[in-house]
Amino acid sequence: MVIFDLDLTLVDSRRVLELQRRRRWRSMFSMVPEIEPYDGIPELLARLHGARVPVAIVTSSPDQYCRRIVEYRGWNVGTVIGFHDVRHRKPHPEPIDLALQRMGVPSAGAVSAGDRADDTAAARAAGVFSIGAAWGSLEPEALEESTPDLMCHSVAELTGYLTRRFGLRDTDGVLRASSG
Repeated sequence: MVIFDLDLTLVDSRRVLELQRRRRWRSMFSMVPEIEPYDGIPELLARLHGARVPVAIVTSSPDQYCRRIVEYRGWNVGTVIGFHDVRHRKPHPEPIDLALQRMGVPSAGAVSAGDRADDTAAARAAGVFSIGAAWGSLEPEALEESTPDLMCHSVAELTGYLTRRFGLRDTDGVLRASSG
């Protein structure tokens, strides 16, 4: 299972960060079509889906905002955990634990990618392999100092790691998880 943070990991949401800080949700929701995924993210999500690798999004943003982005982009995501779904936000492990529970996956079978030190701390506390997603991070030094299990500076690096980790192979143009 792959757990992704949303903002600044899957999508470049810098243009709505101030709206988010001010809790201007309607304005944020109206900007969903303008929030672009990082290069390679749609392809990575499609490859994971094609290989039947479960995908979850765990975000500190409202789940409605996340769901709107997922729906607008047509991404196949097993579950979305937003800040309304939990009592404790990242760096607490509760959001990641809830994603694991909903998807029926043990922590040892999951990786979590995020752009902030809080993402690393939450993954570590949940017993999940942590990946620093430096390509969108506004705080790359803090992310590096949080010592994730793996630091990726590009979506291509992350794609390479996930391909190896989940034993993905390309057969006749269809990517599947290898059977052993």
